[in-house]
Amino acid sequence: MVNLCTLFDSNYLDRGIVLYQSLEKCAESFCLYILCLDEISCQALNKLELKHAVVISENQILNDELSRIKRERRRAEYCWTCTPVIVQYVLDHYPVDQCTYIDADMMFYSDPKVLLDELFIAGASVGIIGHRFPRNIAKRKRERYYGKYCVEFNTFLNDERGRNVLEDWKTSCLRQCTMELGEEGFGDQKYLEEWEKKFDGVYEYQHPGAGVAPWNISEYRPRILDENIQLIYKKKKKCNLIFYHFQSLMIMSDKAFIGVYNELGFKSQRLINYLYRDYVFKLIRARKILKKAEVEIPAQTLRKGEKSAISKMSLTDFLIFCYQCIPCVLNGRKNFLDISNLVGEDEK
Repeated sequence: MVNLCTLFDSNYLDRGIVLYQSLEKCAESFCLYILCLDEISCQALNKLELKHAVVISENQILNDELSRIKRERRRAEYCWTCTPVIVQYVLDHYPVDQCTYIDADMMFYSDPKVLLDELFIAGASVGIIGHRFPRNIAKRKRERYYGKYCVEFNTFLNDERGRNVLEDWKTSCLRQCTMELGEEGFGDQKYLEEWEKKFDGVYEYQHPGAGVAPWNISEYRPRILDENIQLIYKKKKKCNLIFYHFQSLMIMSDKAFIGVYNELGFKSQRLINYLYRDYVFKLIRARKILKKAEVEIPAQTLRKGEKSAISKMSLTDFLIFCYQCIPCVLNGRKNFLDISNLVGEDEK
């Protein structure tokens, strides 16, 4: 069985439901442990009685230190701090031999077991995945700001090696987990770069169909777009899509902001439309389910992103940032996906 965990509050309830439904569709055997970071999400998920999910309330993981951090840190920083905490909680309280943290704003298209098989064959105890930023002028800057690795599919075996890395990660996040770009440990993920140097048994997943996201989608072209999506990575490597990370997506009344066209490089509009329209349609359906349970998803706002770090940028980084803004200026309108017809389809 593939043991997975995630965390979110009522702002991400619709995404959490779509994540679960995608696993239910493509994973042969799984259990999703969900840390609910507010009472609304906890009550809503308990009402839904998800067969392959375990709902964990925030009170179950809170202690004096986390309570203090919750008061002192920004909401996103607190959520990121809880990432290693929920993995450790699952390993401590449930009879599992491994647990993988996954982000709530993802959707699976193939069984994630293929990644665990890859980890086992490598003889490792910890699995991490790279951002795979395209090799362009912004690659080094983005790795310095956000880290080489992405916290989106982090696997830990319940053995000594896995536990040692997890404890180190938790200690680091409790000490510092900041949203400020350019700091030692942006969020919870720049710490991952230290693991291969400090510990044995750390493995970087190689499957190109895992970790597809807005920041690297320019490296992919569609091969087959149906129930089993097949892609071509870097113009030569065929792969099945395992999961896509819908980072930055926000739903408004009649449109969705997808943000993917802010990235450098040529992107397949056919692939983007296929992935995003399907995902948004599923989010709309999830919101309909939640509405019956008297739960409304709050309005969402755009994150500042790298604009908040301009004052700290070197001249070189600032010039690269300006260059990165060109796609936004030229293709910014494409970031807004008209979803009025999707809402109509769901009402039929």
